[in-house]
Amino acid sequence: MGKGARSRELRNANSKAAVNSGKAKKKSKTFWIALVCIVLIVGCVALTIINNIVNGAGAVRSTVAISTDNYKISNADFSYFFNSLYHNYAETYSSFLTYLGLDTSKSLKSQTYTTDQTWFDYFVQSTEMQVNQAVLLCEAAKEKGFELGEDDTKLIDAYISNLKSGAAGAGYASLDSYLAAAYGKGVNEEVLRNCLFIEMLSSKYYEKYTSELEFSDEDMEKYYEENSGSFLNADYKSYKIDAEVTEEGSDEDKTAAMEAAKEIAEKIAAAKSSEEFDTLLREYLAEHKSDGEGGEELIDKTMDSIVTTAYKYNTSTPLGEWAFAEGRAAGDTIAIEGDSYYTVYMMLKPSYRIEDPAKNIRRIYISGDNYDSDEEAKAKADEILAEFLAGDKSADSFAELAKEHSSSSTASEDGGLTENYVPTSSSGYAIDKWCSDPERKVGDAEVLEGEDGGYVIAFYESEGLETWKVSAKSGLTNDSFEKLIETLGDTYHYTVNKDNIQKIDA
Repeated sequence: MGKGARSRELRNANSKAAVNSGKAKKKSKTFWIALVCIVLIVGCVALTIINNIVNGAGAVRSTVAISTDNYKISNADFSYFFNSLYHNYAETYSSFLTYLGLDTSKSLKSQTYTTDQTWFDYFVQSTEMQVNQAVLLCEAAKEKGFELGEDDTKLIDAYISNLKSGAAGAGYASLDSYLAAAYGKGVNEEVLRNCLFIEMLSSKYYEKYTSELEFSDEDMEKYYEENSGSFLNADYKSYKIDAEVTEEGSDEDKTAAMEAAKEIAEKIAAAKSSEEFDTLLREYLAEHKSDGEGGEELIDKTMDSIVTTAYKYNTSTPLGEWAFAEGRAAGDTIAIEGDSYYTVYMMLKPSYRIEDPAKNIRRIYISGDNYDSDEEAKAKADEILAEFLAGDKSADSFAELAKEHSSSSTASEDGGLTENYVPTSSSGYAIDKWCSDPERKVGDAEVLEGEDGGYVIAFYESEGLETWKVSAKSGLTNDSFEKLIETLGDTYHYTVNKDNIQKIDA
């Protein structure tokens, strides 16, 4: 789906969330990367339930959940899409499921999501949106004569072959028995192939459709003007002044401590310049935070951490309301009260859009799974980088190496290219840190740690669009895609059999 997304975003390549993300996305032809999720499931489903699951499987495969002019989604097909989404959600939010109120050991139909929805209803609704888009895109592809190629069929065959090996290794008698256990009654290899076909065809047609969209600078400027809030950022300095009182302190003590914190915050907020802000804050730190060994070093470390850049537009908090208020100017200050503290802020750069260019990069993925040790994987990555640096160091040379060595299935077609990559500073990923380095320049190449293990050889090929334009183009693409889906929905007969869907076990 466009270019520029990290591999972790491909897990939901055909879901609405993935289709409508505001970021530019890497091609979703690798939708089958969900194998990672599936392998986690293998062995976690008790073999004792298989007989119950496969009983009545034929009826599930013949019951129609959703239909269009040329496609029918059976209950078994829907169950595959439903459980794929559910398993992915459970994996992604595994640390928060208790907080979210989802118990994976219980039936989804018995658990409340909202006052008028169960968790089953929630996942059904999400799956319907996913399938709606997928089958309508398949209808459009069929009408345009757009078909999958031989390489696409090979990818599906390879995926299923890997599944068979994984299922056998986990003790399943057959792939069908595993699929029924993991995805529900009636799901077998035939159902899986049909679902993978729909996923891949819809995904590739989406890529074709979006790749042919063209937007002028005027289009992007107009989109920005109409949606400026989603583009605006602010840079500021801040420091939190805690109210110094023990838990055993009386209400009077707490009130006095808050007043003292307020007085300090307002003293620093009286600064008329960024330099004076730093001076006043250093004086406070020297008086209150420099006791003991390493005091000056601690102050320097604190001062290095007080700047926040690219704070996203938000008017629902006291900080956001102040930061993005009309007329806000550099040098403005405020002290905002918290639960047991005051935070002092100074605006450095108000309400701006990011003009810095995105980056066109190429990557060669070296999967650790293909080597006996991490050291071997690293040595291979270093070897490939050395080969590149010994050559002409061109984008074409890097692309050829990517096609030959990359673990990414799409590298054979795009040479590891991701256009208009916008790094996420808070992600913690090495590639984002590397791209965000202010010293980064065109032509740089380096071996980095991979997001999910292994290594990545990164190459900065060229500058891309200005960052704000990347967002504007993504927004315009999403708007165009939504209009396409509406048009396709009016063009083809689309029927949802909700009573049949309710029969799915979950």
